[in-house]
Amino acid sequence: MLIYMLMIDSSDDQSKFEKLYNEYKGLMFYVANNILHNEQDAEDAVHHAFVKIAENIEKIEETECPGDADRSRNHI
Repeated sequence: MLIYMLMIDSSDDQSKFEKLYNEYKGLMFYVANNILHNEQDAEDAVHHAFVKIAENIEKIEETECPGDADRSRNHI
């Protein structure tokens, strides 16, 4: 995760990214592996997705949306 954190400047955005990473990394790998049927390719896909998330973390307002629990998940 250090690589992703180095891409993000603000500590608030780093915290937001860390929450998203810990919440969704398993689900993202599961979905990618079911689509690709190859663990190595699934790991690569998840890595590239998290790079994009880190590059655009400032566009994600909240990691928890009380009125819409699926909002963060839809971003991912």
